[in-house]
Amino acid sequence: MEFTVSHPIQIPSQSADLLIFMPSAPGENTLIASLDSLADLLQNLLGTSVHVFKIDEMTYPGIVKSFDIFKTPTFVLVQRGVEVWRQVGMTDAQTIIKAVKNQLTD
Repeated sequence: MEFTVSHPIQIPSQSADLLIFMPSAPGENTLIASLDSLADLLQNLLGTSVHVFKIDEMTYPGIVKSFDIFKTPTFVLVQRGVEVWRQVGMTDAQTIIKAVKNQLTD
């Protein structure tokens, strides 16, 4: 029996995950507080289409290593298990939202 498809199969886009790799250093309290606020703001603005996760480098060293994170903060957008965008260093919510929306609509 032969099976042919005349057009590509469209799979609906699933939600994506935005990973925020955060520093653990005690001297970084101001940065950590800023990242906490930014993560909450991003989750509110992006809604259910993107899940925002804060990943502390000392609590989850295996995850940090698996993503080859060498500097924090680093923002990584993952969709269907594939990294589709990365921003190393601090940035603002508008920049992240624009990049995320661009990646999810491609």
